[in-house]
Amino acid sequence: RIREVAVAESDAISDARFLDHLAELCDRFTPSVALDLPDGLILDITGCDHLFDGETQLRKRILSRLNRININVLASIASTPDAARALARFSKVEIAPPGKDEAFVKLLPVRALAAIERETVVAPARAGLQHVGDLSERPSQVLAARFGQDLVTCLVRTLGREDARITPIRPSPSVFAERHFPEPFTQMEALEGVLA
Repeated sequence: RIREVAVAESDAISDARFLDHLAELCDRFTPSVALDLPDGLILDITGCDHLFDGETQLRKRILSRLNRININVLASIASTPDAARALARFSKVEIAPPGKDEAFVKLLPVRALAAIERETVVAPARAGLQHVGDLSERPSQVLAARFGQDLVTCLVRTLGREDARITPIRPSPSVFAERHFPEPFTQMEALEGVLA
């Protein structure tokens, strides 16, 4: 119907390389950048936001940097990685105030529990549990028995009740050469030779 639409085969290897490249770009904002495969990044900005005049400004700078290279970004800041992921993908919440993650996440659809398999997400919906809040009101033992422990673990983490640390990508070490000055500086010629 739309003749000018360009269509190309999916290339998972190139997509992964591009995501690695984006992670390197975000390394300027925090040293803790992790992949959220297949198409996301998680940045642990704990202790970094004050360098950018707060969370709001840091979020704006990250979005601006990625928008400059024509990347459309969904981004939320929350107390835990799972809560931030869910809010970014399924809401318009930019920053969840401390202690308010759970209130915002409860309004999201069950499919916001992204860390579990699709079949596990579909089963609660068939049982009439449409929102994360519907699941949070049920006892953990009942949910685990009916839908599996993975759902309970993901639910607890997405609600912000438990924090799962991210595994950051560490940049490859830079190779550098170092030249030491002669100690002590007794001869000016030796110092001038090193500086030259």
